[in-house]
Amino acid sequence: MKLITTIVGTCSICEREIAVQRGDLVHHGYQRPGYGFIQGDCFGVGYAPYERSTRACLNYQALAKANARHLQEEIAKLESGATTYLVQHHYRPYGSPSKDEFALGVTDPAIWAYQVKREITRLKAEKNLEEYEVGRMNGLLERWELRELGSETRAGAKERAEREARAKERAEKKAVRDAKRAALDAKNAAKKERAEALQAKYKEQLEALVEKAVATDAVNSPATRAAALALFAAFEKEAKGGKGLPVLHFHVQDFKWDHLLLQVGLAHREANDWLRLDIWTVN
Repeated sequence: MKLITTIVGTCSICEREIAVQRGDLVHHGYQRPGYGFIQGDCFGVGYAPYERSTRACLNYQALAKANARHLQEEIAKLESGATTYLVQHHYRPYGSPSKDEFALGVTDPAIWAYQVKREITRLKAEKNLEEYEVGRMNGLLERWELRELGSETRAGAKERAEREARAKERAEKKAVRDAKRAALDAKNAAKKERAEALQAKYKEQLEALVEKAVATDAVNSPATRAAALALFAAFEKEAKGGKGLPVLHFHVQDFKWDHLLLQVGLAHREANDWLRLDIWTVN
């Protein structure tokens, strides 16, 4: 079997290792670091790799600077009111592209003001990206030094691609797991907060009931017991949630409300001093 070796070099634009033929980088797509995938040829196609030359960096930086200047000019026109016509193009995965047109003095003033603001925001975002690319090229130019190109066999290239694909798959699965875990943690935190708030609310009401019973000499009376049962019925109804809220489940013995329950007649001491509750759970 014939061993085929590929010469590889770093693309100055997308900063990936790309095959080199006759001294220049071969066709490859452009993936701007941190900004997703762009279809088509990378700007670095046909240039010498970064290890050999900074020409791609310089040309790409000049283009980014020119784009940033043009975008700033368009922003200035919009902010000064010099722009009187706007077009918004819509590109869909399926079907023909469409556009919306707006004109000063023709379009409703409120809609025109909104569209101008929206266009300024869009252009500023694009300008920030271009300026980021200028800075990124500055970093590459400052760090540049002449280096040897690398090489790998076709089998090695395939193995590296497979390894990178597996790493990407693991990263995507981890991101999904992390998102699910974060959502669950947030849900549990909200549930805990609601449970603590409900417990505090009804403890306060129970304390008020006991205070009233003490003041009226009605501790452990049938009327006080009936009021306490009504209070726990309301507690249970609220704990059942509804409207997207989860059902909450409480063990009354965990509340440590023994002295309150004794005074409202919902608990009593047995001969062995064991406390018997009339209400064990709220759910």
